[in-house]
Amino acid sequence: MSTEVERVDLRTEARLFQVISTSSSVYYADARGDIPLPLRAAGDGNTEHGPWDDMWVPLSSLASGPPIVVDGRDLTDDEIDWSDWGEWELRVGTRHIYEWDVPGPGGVNRHEWVQRAATRIVALDEMPPEGARIRVEDDPDPDDGIPPMRWEMGP
Repeated sequence: MSTEVERVDLRTEARLFQVISTSSSVYYADARGDIPLPLRAAGDGNTEHGPWDDMWVPLSSLASGPPIVVDGRDLTDDEIDWSDWGEWELRVGTRHIYEWDVPGPGGVNRHEWVQRAATRIVALDEMPPEGARIRVEDDPDPDDGIPPMRWEMGP
């Protein structure tokens, strides 16, 4: 059985979560082990693809930016609380930054995914099978109508 949630702290909720946005790509966070593991199921259409897609990676940090979408409406700069950042939290209406480290010949290399604003978060009992992990609807808005890094800039 799946359950929708508005926010979740991966440090305290030992479950599997699906994080959906306007993109055809869908993110998953498995917090049932010692460290949370995210997976980016790369979608079709107007979405980037990378070497770490469709594989679990050991999360070194997770940040959720301030809410930028409330009840399906984009907030204006004046309405956004730029101090409202969450650590290790998934929250509807925010963009998430998933970071992980990979050892390399010159030391540790940090990698990241920056997700579009989450429209839904669903607690799952099990991982959907391959082929059923992405959104199949059209990719309606390639950058949520906002500059891609808006939440970093502040007012």
